[in-house]
Amino acid sequence: MELIIERTEKNERFTVGRLSILKLVDDAHVDGEEKEFLYDTLEPKWTEDTTGKRLFRKKFAITPGRYPVVITYSRQHDRWLPLLLWVRKFKDVRILIGKTVEDINSGIIIGCYTGGGRISASRQAMTDLKQRIVAAKDNGEPVFLTVI
Repeated sequence: MELIIERTEKNERFTVGRLSILKLVDDAHVDGEEKEFLYDTLEPKWTEDTTGKRLFRKKFAITPGRYPVVITYSRQHDRWLPLLLWVRKFKDVRILIGKTVEDINSGIIIGCYTGGGRISASRQAMTDLKQRIVAAKDNGEPVFLTVI
């Protein structure tokens, strides 16, 4: 399963994006890729880091790239959550439940963006996303998240 976050808004407080699943289309009329929109995303502010130092424990949006996704138990959040592996300059980047950018250090909140740096329906979005990831893993599919 290939997940994609396309960032749509960057400002001094937060970064907003759209999380979609990339599906390959192969039928008699159309070949190519199709995106199925799932949820909006909310991350801390975006920064162009030129220092080359690790940014964990700082509130910044993650670096664009393609990352493997697994579900592991988070002691900090006391629940099973998706974890992005090998995110450059970050440690323990998770997809999270939350309402505002203040709810996270480094990670991505999913749900329905309501404006002003707020997300709603985050718990329902997380339940759905975890079910999709588990189903993909059960089918032997790797799960990746690409941040654009």
